[in-house]
Amino acid sequence: MKLFFADEADQKAANRSKFFIFGAVIVDYSVVSKLTEGISKIRKKYGYLPTDSFKFSPSDRPVHISIESFILAKKETLILADKLGVVFIGYCILHDLAKHVEYNTLIEWGADAILTKFQQYLTEIDSHGLCFFDRLPTKNYYKYLRKKFETRETQDKAGLNLTRILSFSSVCDGSSHLSSLSDIAVGSFRYIINEPDKEKAGKELARLLKPIFWAKQTETKRSISERGLLMRPTNVRVSDYFDQYNEAKIRLIEWANSKP
Repeated sequence: MKLFFADEADQKAANRSKFFIFGAVIVDYSVVSKLTEGISKIRKKYGYLPTDSFKFSPSDRPVHISIESFILAKKETLILADKLGVVFIGYCILHDLAKHVEYNTLIEWGADAILTKFQQYLTEIDSHGLCFFDRLPTKNYYKYLRKKFETRETQDKAGLNLTRILSFSSVCDGSSHLSSLSDIAVGSFRYIINEPDKEKAGKELARLLKPIFWAKQTETKRSISERGLLMRPTNVRVSDYFDQYNEAKIRLIEWANSKP
């Protein structure tokens, strides 16, 4: 059984954020206790109190946690995720390309995309899973979750059926250390994609995410496209938009393969 914890970032174009980001971590049920215990130890090691949020964004850093401890705690969490076989899926779409799309639709597009990939992942490994979303900022959040379950076997296109996902649920900050892991992984992905000028930190995060990206492995190549990396739409015809997608993808791969 696989557990899927999903979160979104940069819902609206702000500052320099070019892309809307969605993402999820996939955790095997057999390592949930080890992962929870491990993150709990990391929290204690770096001075987090039981009521402190443990998230990626510096704006969520507890005031009594130093910046150095804050960074190291996130790093060790991603290293632990790799050690315990966690898998990551990241989704992005240009805000400029989706600027005429209704806000709720933008959120649901991202959720739909990663759910479809979770279904594909479960099919390929012949398993089933449970889905947990961090509270999505939409007005029809619970209606969306209910619809996903009710229609999971009745889509017109077989590839959109979510038959291997047995439950769609909601979580919130502080309710699970796995939610913290999801936030940190998705936040790291967001940073890499939307902060191209912050090369030093971006490279370190890309190297940490690299081993947990879901990938298609052959004897000579490891590809994350249409596995752990979803860039939507898949067919971008406007040259300027295409170049922005291409630059982000190339940068992600180059940073992930960079040397410390």
